[in-house]
Amino acid sequence: MLKIYVKNLPKFFNRKEFNEIVNFAYKEFFKHKKLKSTYTIFFIFDNLEKNTKGLFSWYDSSYRPKEFEIHITNSYVSKYHCCKTIFHELVHVKQCIKGDMKFYFHNPEKIKWKKTIINTNKIDYKKLPWEKEAFALENQLIQKWQREKKWHVKTNSKKKNKT
Repeated sequence: MLKIYVKNLPKFFNRKEFNEIVNFAYKEFFKHKKLKSTYTIFFIFDNLEKNTKGLFSWYDSSYRPKEFEIHITNSYVSKYHCCKTIFHELVHVKQCIKGDMKFYFHNPEKIKWKKTIINTNKIDYKKLPWEKEAFALENQLIQKWQREKKWHVKTNSKKKNKT
């Protein structure tokens, strides 16, 4: 079971659609596994540091958390890009629930990824294995969401006139 709480939802979403997006990802991640626990995710749309689109954290247990907080920048004007960030951060929730990613409360720069302890200070952000997975899955999820919901995105590209 999944409980979803939202603060400062952007105007381009309604609550029903937002819940559908979150539940879609959750079902994709766990379609072959019945989860016995209840998981809670708090989404907060607010001002984040420049170039930060989303942040993920846990509340209860650093080893196998069941309560998560996701901050998403409120500077998005595009539903598409906002959804990609939501999917990206939800991948991190999946990684924790499945036990792929575990945190060390007293050693926050170290994260256990599957069976390897990784010092996050020594590896570039985009080369971290959990980030590689999150970037790949966010793209897969947004494409599947668009196909299933027949959700078309308007692009800002301008057509050039041929003369």
